[in-house]
Amino acid sequence: MLTASCVLYNPDKKMLAQTLDSLDAAVRVLNTDNAGHLLPPLYMINNADTEFSDYYDFKQLSNCRVVARSKHGNVGYGAGHNIAIKEVESKYHLVINPDVILHEDSLLNAIQYMDDNPDVALLSPFSTDPQTGQLQYLCKKFPSIAVLALRFIDNTVLNNLFRTILARYEERQCIMANELFDAEIVSGCFMLYRTDVLKRLGGFDERYFLYFEDFDLSIRTGQLGKIVCHPGVRIMHHGGGAGRKGREHFHLFMRSAKLFFDQYGWRWF
Repeated sequence: MLTASCVLYNPDKKMLAQTLDSLDAAVRVLNTDNAGHLLPPLYMINNADTEFSDYYDFKQLSNCRVVARSKHGNVGYGAGHNIAIKEVESKYHLVINPDVILHEDSLLNAIQYMDDNPDVALLSPFSTDPQTGQLQYLCKKFPSIAVLALRFIDNTVLNNLFRTILARYEERQCIMANELFDAEIVSGCFMLYRTDVLKRLGGFDERYFLYFEDFDLSIRTGQLGKIVCHPGVRIMHHGGGAGRKGREHFHLFMRSAKLFFDQYGWRWF
């Protein structure tokens, strides 16, 4: 029924352990509701030269079967997931980041909903910050250059000044209302796909080394089926803040942004 993939590049060991432990627990709850006692393959894709043993002892997982893929170099985020996507044979495939913590019932609620709604191609969760408990906004409208600049700079004064624009872009009204809604673009930190849809799309566009690969894939997904943000599927996410990650990430962000807007049209405001 379920496969999953997680791309690693020198991850924070504590965060990775929390991710894998929470995923293992969520699969256990899913198994409790399914008599087949699933042992889903979890593809761990190592884009770094380090050994998996440096990160985590996979023997601790009792509800997932780890499939390790390494020695291919740093091919990028999307291309890393594509290694798994090309191999998997399942009904659903979960793309997950190594800094996400799942609630125990997240997979059960997500798969039950997708089973009941065959027109849904992709499901995104509701997320909170593990440090502050504040809501995170993983679902987006099509971006403008101005909005992306505001989010990249992440300045409190500017964010307050343009809060209405940012709120519209980040679907804050729907998320704060705790309601299920159809989305246009969702974050790549947690994407639960129908595997057949993901394969029809050819997975991620590997021209995006990092950033905007989830924007591109979301837009292409919307041409094949519905994208839903589900308040009953809960995670916590440590990520974000590309603007605080240094010059290399800035260059990667700008390169991917240009590729995205060249492909889908430039929108300045």
